[in-house]
Parts: sequence; structure tokens; C-alpha cells
Amino acid sequence: MTARMVMELDPKQEEAVQLIVSGRIGVITGGPGTGKTTCLKTALDILRADGKVVALMAPTGKAARRMQEACNYPASTVHRALAWMDGVFTYGRSCPLEADVVICDEASMLDTELAASLFNAVDERRTSIFLVGDVNQLPSVGPGLVLGELIESGEVSTVWLETLHRSAQASWMNRNAPRILDGDFDALELGTAEDFAFVRLGPSDPSSLVQLIEDEVNRTMEITGARELHHVLEQMQVLIPQKRGPLGVNLANARLQEAFQGGTPDGGWKLPDDTMLFDGDKVMQTKNDYNLGLMNGEQGIVAGTHGGKQLVVDVDGDSYVYSREQSWNLQLSYATTIHKSQGSEWPVVLVVCHSSHGRMLSRELIYTAVTRAKKRVVIAGDEEGLARAVANDRVQERQTGLLQAVCEAAAGGY
Repeated sequence: MTARMVMELDPKQEEAVQLIVSGRIGVITGGPGTGKTTCLKTALDILRADGKVVALMAPTGKAARRMQEACNYPASTVHRALAWMDGVFTYGRSCPLEADVVICDEASMLDTELAASLFNAVDERRTSIFLVGDVNQLPSVGPGLVLGELIESGEVSTVWLETLHRSAQASWMNRNAPRILDGDFDALELGTAEDFAFVRLGPSDPSSLVQLIEDEVNRTMEITGARELHHVLEQMQVLIPQKRGPLGVNLANARLQEAFQGGTPDGGWKLPDDTMLFDGDKVMQTKNDYNLGLMNGEQGIVAGTHGGKQLVVDVDGDSYVYSREQSWNLQLSYATTIHKSQGSEWPVVLVVCHSSHGRMLSRELIYTAVTRAKKRVVIAGDEEGLARAVANDRVQERQTGLLQAVCEAAAGGY
């Protein structure tokens, strides 16, 4: 490690870089603003200078693209890296990945099955593997607690990044995220920060929510410089704990579609649940489609139809043509659940957190939502709901055999 690199890193970051450069297997974890990406870029520079072949990957397409942009180095989804074809992975125990180092970002999203496939594709005799992510986020949508249990085992080298760096200290989002984790509701200083706002909503007030979102669209135009509505919608996201209810995702999407479309246009594209899609609607892919090359959680803007037989969706500047059957894996995503937001980031995030969401509210849920924002987060709801969420440190318990398996493997000399 060069002197210049050492000067730019704090001791824990140096430890993380050293682990990736010379270790065999490990975990790098930390919250927003603690320098996970800095560690990745620094380690990657050293590995490449040493002539190492590095495979960068993440569970979702959006996370992989963000990793690629941050590191200026090719990254892909785990499925693409393992060459998923006809329901199976090409790379596995009998055909391991041809890389010296494998690094998986946003590893909190790895479920047990995908993690097993990834580790099976790594030949431990020649390839090292490292998982990077925030263990305090929500666990994977699929079964398992992979990142948390690897850390809990004590058998996998782990570096915790905890220092909030200078560039992040000015952000109330980054300063408040640890306070949420600590359960310190009183320290949030609601309504006093430009990039961390709180707006009160009634218990069954979707109209006020729609007006608030329209106001945020105008503010987002100022923050991001975007002028076209579809560009603004790509820059902001509404996150809600649950699908149903007057402050749920389903009703919010219906109201927001009506507001942004100016009513109900003629024509459109009908989905099996009777949802109609129109030009300019914000949509989300809900399942991996390897024929299209789009992964679960990726978002786009409807750009038209071809005679009612094919649907065109623009995703990050590229156009994708859907058949009728392929479109069944789309849904409106002006608003989406917090669980669906994992691995994604937007400049502006509006989080609905209301006491009417009841038992859905938890500390890790709100922490995950708040940390999806890069420039500004608005929490819409009531103090009772937010206080309940921050106070509820209930962690999702899942029955898995991973923790025992890791400990047994370590005892056996693995």
C-alpha cells in the first residue's frame, strides 16, 4: 500500500483494504459515509497493479451498475457473473470462476441459495472472496441471514467501518442514520435540516401524500437540475412499509399515476391485475428476465407500445421491448415497498412512516429506507409512528443452518 493511499484512509479502512488485498475470505461492513466504496476502489487499484483478475458483482443490476460507476471497472449481477442459463448456473463446483479475487457488494441482499451458488463457484485454492455491505439493513427478501450469520460466526475475518468521514459529516442523512440504529429518537432534530425533513400526515390522507410528492418533484428539479418529468421521477423515490391501506404502496401508485398523467389517458397497456400502464409511467421489474437482461428491482419509464403487442420501457437510457407475457413482471413504481428498495439509491427519497403501519415499523426498516437517499430524505407520517419504528429493535429471526455450518467448517480446518 502506498504512502499516499495510507494517508487517505483511516485505520479501519487500511485494515479493510489489507484484508481484500492479502486475505482469503472476509466481510467489510459499515453504514453510509463510512468509506466502503473508498476501500473497494483502493483495494481494486492495488490488485490490478499486481496483475490480479478481479470479478466485481452485486445481487441486483442497479447495485452492479453503481459499483461499476464508483470503481470505474466492470461489474455485473451475481447471476450474470455465474452465467445463468436455462435455470442453472454455468459456473459452479466443477467449473469455478476464473478470477483471483471475487468481491460482492450489497451482500446484505444475498439469500442463502444465491450465496451458496456464489461460494460453490469459487475455488478456494486459487480465488479469494469478500462480501461488502451494511449488516444493519433489512435482510434479504429470500430466505437466510447470510451476511449477519457469517459475521456472527466469528470464523470469517470482518472489518467494521464506523468512522463518519468529513465529506459525510455535513449530511444529516448520514448523521441521523446511526442515531436511528442507536434508537435515539430525540437526537433526530426533525424538521431542522434541509436534507433531512419531516412532514406530518393524517392517518388516512393519501391526497396530502400526493400533494407532498408533487411538491418534492418541484424541489427535486431544483436539486438535480432535471426538467423533464420522467427525468425527475428517475431521481426520486417514494418508499412505504406496506402495500395495502390508505397510506400503502398500491393506493399511492394509483393516485400518483392519476396525478402525473393528468387523469386517465386513452389506450394504454393492461396488466393481468387490471393495472393500466401509459406513456411516462414509472415501472419496476419484479422478476429476473435474462432474455431481456433486466433484473428484479430495476426501474424504467414506459415509452410506448407497438400496436398493443409490445411494450417499450426505457431503463437508464436503453430501450427494452416487452412481449405481453414479459410485461406481467412489471408493476407501477412511483412508490414501492422499502424491502424492494434494497440495493438501490436515489438522490431524493420520501419515506412514509406512520403509526397506522403498526407492526410493520422497525428500526432496521426505517434505517434501510433513510440510507437509500444520496442528497435528501423526507419522512412523511407522524411522530408516534417514527418513534415506534426507532424504538423497535426487533430483528427478523430466521431459522437457518448457515451459522452452524460455518462453525463446523472452521472446526474442520476449512
